[in-house]
Amino acid sequence: MRNIIELWKRWIARVKGDCFLEEIRYIAYLKAKARNFEPGHEWEDWFEAEKEVVSRHYEKYANNLSIN
Repeated sequence: MRNIIELWKRWIARVKGDCFLEEIRYIAYLKAKARNFEPGHEWEDWFEAEKEVVSRHYEKYANNLSIN
């Protein structure tokens, strides 16, 4: 478990250099638009968009990190 946590910390530190906040915002916007901006789903849209972006970028970074 400790190794997974260390890998996650390294990945987060490296990803902070990339700006994918705009990508999350755009995907959340598209999700809201698909629902005709029905209120009450803002957090759900955001977290789903965040999950998509993180999973898309994780593979890119995971291959470059190693656990010591």
